Amino acid sequence: MAGCFAVSACAQDRGTKLMRIDVDSLIENLSRYKIAPFKKPLRKKVGLALSGGGARGLSQVGVLRALEEKNIPVDCIAGTSMGAIVGGLFAAGYSAADLYEIIKTLDWNELTSFQNAARRQDLFLEQKRVRDRAALTLQFSGLKLIIPKSLSSAQNLTQTLDVLCMSSVYHAKNSAFKSLPIPFKAITTDLVSGKRIVLESGSLSESMRASAAVPLLFAPIEIGDWQLVDGGLLSNIPVDVARSSGAEYVVAVSTVSGLYQSPQEIDLPWKAADQVVGIMMQEPNKFQLSQACRVIAPKLDGCDATDFSNIDSLVTAGYIAGIVVADSIAAEIALPQQNDRDVRGYKKNIVGIETAPTAFQSRIARLVDTTAFVKQTLAALLTTDFFLDAYAELDTVEKSVTYRLEKTPVFSAVAVKGATQLSDEVIKRVFTKELGNGYTNAVGTKKLEDVIRLYRKRGFCLAKLTRVEVARDTLFIEIDEGKLNAVAVRQSRGWTQKFVIERELAIDTATTLTVQRAESSMFGLYNTGIFNRVSMWLENSDDSLRRARAEMVVKLDERFFELLRIGFRFDDVYVGQALIDFRNENFLGTASELGVFVSAGQRNIAAQTEFRANRLWNTYLTFYAKAFFEQREVFLFNTKFSEPNVLPERVVTGEYRQRFFGASVAIGGQLYRDGTATLELTRQLMETTPISITVPTEQLWTTTLRARLTIDTRNAPIEATQGNYTNIYYDYSPSFLGNAIGFSKLGFTHEINATFGAGLTGRLKFNAGFADNLTPFNQQFSLGGIGASFSVPFYGLRFDELRGRQLLTAGGELEFLLPIQLVTPTSISLNYNVGNIWAFSSDVKFQDFLHGIGIELLLKTPIGAARTAVASAFKFGEFNRTTFLQLAPPVFYIAIGYEF
Repeated sequence: MAGCFAVSACAQDRGTKLMRIDVDSLIENLSRYKIAPFKKPLRKKVGLALSGGGARGLSQVGVLRALEEKNIPVDCIAGTSMGAIVGGLFAAGYSAADLYEIIKTLDWNELTSFQNAARRQDLFLEQKRVRDRAALTLQFSGLKLIIPKSLSSAQNLTQTLDVLCMSSVYHAKNSAFKSLPIPFKAITTDLVSGKRIVLESGSLSESMRASAAVPLLFAPIEIGDWQLVDGGLLSNIPVDVARSSGAEYVVAVSTVSGLYQSPQEIDLPWKAADQVVGIMMQEPNKFQLSQACRVIAPKLDGCDATDFSNIDSLVTAGYIAGIVVADSIAAEIALPQQNDRDVRGYKKNIVGIETAPTAFQSRIARLVDTTAFVKQTLAALLTTDFFLDAYAELDTVEKSVTYRLEKTPVFSAVAVKGATQLSDEVIKRVFTKELGNGYTNAVGTKKLEDVIRLYRKRGFCLAKLTRVEVARDTLFIEIDEGKLNAVAVRQSRGWTQKFVIERELAIDTATTLTVQRAESSMFGLYNTGIFNRVSMWLENSDDSLRRARAEMVVKLDERFFELLRIGFRFDDVYVGQALIDFRNENFLGTASELGVFVSAGQRNIAAQTEFRANRLWNTYLTFYAKAFFEQREVFLFNTKFSEPNVLPERVVTGEYRQRFFGASVAIGGQLYRDGTATLELTRQLMETTPISITVPTEQLWTTTLRARLTIDTRNAPIEATQGNYTNIYYDYSPSFLGNAIGFSKLGFTHEINATFGAGLTGRLKFNAGFADNLTPFNQQFSLGGIGASFSVPFYGLRFDELRGRQLLTAGGELEFLLPIQLVTPTSISLNYNVGNIWAFSSDVKFQDFLHGIGIELLLKTPIGAARTAVASAFKFGEFNRTTFLQLAPPVFYIAIGYEF
């Protein structure tokens, strides 16, 4: 044990007949808080070797719980992969109970997902729009295509480990893991040299993350020249590392997966890779287990390494496996007291417990009376944990032995110094049960740690105890709540300008550091989209004057910022379409975007070049400028609803072309990351020309001022399962801006998404539009279809089937996840909508409302949603004073891919 030493066995007091006898003992680890230093009987140093195993590795929490219950000490830990995560957190002061609460709370599916970009909800609005239309994203450096090293950067896991390490009771001093309460080592593999790398200093969270970086799935961790990945490639059960750390008794906890037993189980590329590694590691694993003093292998039959759904059963299996062998471990680590003295027949006295309760005195007296040997008695007394020290005075002439005991110091009051973030009374309440009472050294340590936990729960990650002492019947506690002395930013490539990083940092040396501020900083930096991975950790040390110094390290892995996005879409109106979007997303290192995109199909084409700054300098102002061209061909329909003895009919009566060409500039403000409020000025040429029917030809230059408020918290642009969408805009095109015709219009869209239980999602949608009677044809609203940026959805009508200046619709949808999945997530939805569109405000009549019902099959594919639907519109008519149902011909829809 670090900081431990053996004490001399006995000494003769010259000139007297008394002999002092001390127990062979250890001084407890100095890295842990204690009310007073205390001794423990000498024993073997215990090391844990924790294996990997993915979800199976969580059973190690149960093993630790069993060891804690049986008071089995742990003096060092070596961990691989999940074993490194469990072991690293345990070494930093989390108890088994703490770890259980953590693993139960975490969303493991999200932590281990292959998502390699920020969640949609966490992006700025314009970032959402760019990413919503792409099925494939490629990175370039100049003209060189950059092939990713993995499917995911595992940012969620990185940030979670960073936060857990900041929130731990103990932090490594001078970045050395041996300074933790339990010295710790993480096992990794260097992809470059192919060697095993044992990490014992640096960032604890980064070391755990490196040890668990499954190749191909999670990005390697770069530390110096190393490219570190899962240590399980070379050393899945690191018994030899635990032994090299000084452990005399190594307990190996093996939660590794067995080999897949059938070809059907190896149904994914990474499972094939896992099988190969498993085959290669069979013999090394057997050898390592053979070197352990005790092997704990929880029964995890049927538990898959990727299945985190049964955490309780995993922990229970670990606990059962640990509790079965705990007593045997306790016996095997005990060491006999050397040169002990038999005192049978001696008179026995006890000094030091005179003020203790009678029951306690009787317990100690029985222990002394029933033990024959002096040092064995002293060891048993120290094992009760109620004493700081115990020694014996042996009188061989008088045949008597006196056991002198130093109890844990009793106090009746608590005095706190240095607390400003917590009240003294809150801290004092931690020790309520101990006031005036005896307690064990373990309880004293736990209570002191509980004081720090109070700080950690409130986010204060630098607080520590600098003085603990009992004097004058009072427990004196001095607290250093900590001050951040420096923030060190480490960029992988140095491309990003300093102000971009600093504006996202919510921490500095002038404000109190909290975990929440650090978490907010990581969130903001990662969601700029210009970093693959963002990690933060504390480095604690002493300066030249031995004053505590804390530095926050911010490590940024910068993305290649030249991105090519490709999108595909097929629908029943515009047939096949493709999109190519090329942009620099970190233009001149400012996190601004400069890009161009082109989309084209059989009946439509669009192109746009744009410059966009999601944040201007250190503000939340946003700016963009763009030049655009858009052209699409639109069908004209004549739809007849059914009447008595008359069948419904829908015919295409012609086709016309719409074309828009112009430029826009806008400035506004970000509403956190949920939306924007902008003011936009657009100058454009709008044209309408007939293709196969005579429609009024329209060619009009307009200058429009648009005020827009958009809020989008949805988790997906189409068929979202949570979040809302609101878009309100007002267009004003007055004559004094040079418009031949002055007009204005107001648009409103609102969408609500909610999930009810497993597999059931409900949606409500509302649309309204109001334009004055001078609004030209090109600027009128469109109604129909199941979703497009240019037409308000309405099940039962074709895309662009109706046009007008006044619009009002409402709709509802229920989506059910099918019990049988067709390769990708598959669901079916029922839809209903009501509303209509009118040419003039004087035409609006509620009795003209159309209704539509539809059923839709949805597959969520890698290239976007694949939607197939059938729907029919209907309305209520009157004939001979009788109301009857009028049906329109059914409409079949198909749409595959993202909307452009």
